[in-house]
Amino acid sequence: MVAGNGRYVPVFTGMKPLYYLICPKGIVFASQYDQLLKHPWRGDLGVSREALGLYLRLAYIPAPSALLRETHMLEPGTWEVISNGVQNYLLS
Repeated sequence: MVAGNGRYVPVFTGMKPLYYLICPKGIVFASQYDQLLKHPWRGDLGVSREALGLYLRLAYIPAPSALLRETHMLEPGTWEVISNGVQNYLLS
């Protein structure tokens, strides 16, 4: 969904998280990481040091962080506004 002023508002109400990649050419949404890895816009998606640190401390990676650099996770029942920055909102 595109909101006013060129902002994107992905709304996700499924059972699994939604992953997305913000890159210079645009935004790529996928339900699984392998779909992001196959996309031609992906660039070099190495492991995020921050996400790896979270995983080692917590035994999971909490949203909006995701395993690969430049990727993010949107949890079920949430929505985000993506413009110059990202803001998370919980659906109620």
